[in-house]
Amino acid sequence: MAAAVLAAAYADVGDTARAITLLAAVLIDAKRILGHDHPDTLVTATHLAALYLRDGFAEKAFAIFDETLAGCERTLGLDHPDTLAIREALPILRQQYRPRQA
Repeated sequence: MAAAVLAAAYADVGDTARAITLLAAVLIDAKRILGHDHPDTLVTATHLAALYLRDGFAEKAFAIFDETLAGCERTLGLDHPDTLAIREALPILRQQYRPRQA
């Protein structure tokens, strides 16, 4: 998954658009090769969702976060630390990134 590392490097230097493009391709490959609910696929999806959120695409990010949480619950179980981390972080992130009311 060298491409995932490269995507993280792009994100670190502020090239979020390139990081998203690359990581989206990595996620497609991970789903095809490893399966939708493989732990590495779920981690990649979480990273992609975080990039979308960082770049202002909250709706897309939360769709991926929700899908990833469901995958974690199926694969890792309801009490797994990764499942709990996503479940606990989502309400906080939704509060921070909800659309502003006029």
